[in-house]
Amino acid sequence: MYGMYLVLLLWGVALFAIRRDLSLSWTEPCLRHPVMVFEGDDWGYGPLEQIDALREIAAELGVHRDLTGRHPVMTLGVILAGPGAGATADEALGVGRVALDDVRLKPVRDAMTQGVGAGVFDLQLHGMEHYHPEVLARVAQVDPQIRAWIAGAPFVATEQLPSPLQSRWTDASALPSRALDEADIRARVAGEVAMFRQCFGTLPEVVGPPTFVWNESVERAWAA
Repeated sequence: MYGMYLVLLLWGVALFAIRRDLSLSWTEPCLRHPVMVFEGDDWGYGPLEQIDALREIAAELGVHRDLTGRHPVMTLGVILAGPGAGATADEALGVGRVALDDVRLKPVRDAMTQGVGAGVFDLQLHGMEHYHPEVLARVAQVDPQIRAWIAGAPFVATEQLPSPLQSRWTDASALPSRALDEADIRARVAGEVAMFRQCFGTLPEVVGPPTFVWNESVERAWAA
């Protein structure tokens, strides 16, 4: 009998300790009916062939509807900038970078917003660049392959970068990676949120960071 009371007491202590997590889980929103959502990252800055791909995807999604008349939706994780032309890596990644508001990328923006208007795309913030510019510039000083990639700008594919260098919110120029300065994080978050609003006229409601690496400092900056 005493053993049973002890077990109940331990359960009570454990439940009390995790009461906040239980409450959040119990009240988490859920969907009454199935919803079909396709996810796609790295749209925006990049090779211009994506214009036709976006239009074709939107057209295909627009053909299908559920019983209530809604289309399947594809989320677009948007990259807002990438390297431009420059004599050095610092120039190409800094003052020479190309952002999504560039006139040459207007067809990309148009394809995205037309898909949003048709109810088949949902735009989410993936990041300003799919890398940390200063980290990448530092690696380019000693890595000829990175310099060659930057020299191919503008509209190069960031998928061609080594995986550690595709992270935006950590310094993975050497492993193990090192945390970024919090002031740097705040400034870059503010810049990418402002650019997203400049390009699409609204603030991002969802963020999926490049390589899905971030920390609480980044979350605090997004929330602010």
